[in-house]
Amino acid sequence: MVIAAFSAPTDRCHAHPDKPPRQEVIRRVVTDLDAPIIDVGGGASTLVDGLLDAGYRAVTVLDLAPSGLARAQQRLGERAGLVTWIAEDVLTAHLPPITMPSGMTAPSSIS
Repeated sequence: MVIAAFSAPTDRCHAHPDKPPRQEVIRRVVTDLDAPIIDVGGGASTLVDGLLDAGYRAVTVLDLAPSGLARAQQRLGERAGLVTWIAEDVLTAHLPPITMPSGMTAPSSIS
């Protein structure tokens, strides 16, 4: 399953501060720790930290700005090697094909 989590610098959505943190939502929906998760616009977001802390093993962060990715990588230290980092525009990014875990289907929409 791919979760496109358009990120802010913290795990809380600034547009909807009353909603639960994205990491909490992802943990409820994606129980397979090997399921691929992509944080679109993740840059310096702390969502990747929480996903690694929770044990997710197929995390990708995509952002247009290499500087944001570099800040996250520096913050994570050695753990940055556990993440796939992509510095490209989401509209033209060359993403690897995704294999859905057994029994899972792609969501028809993400809200």
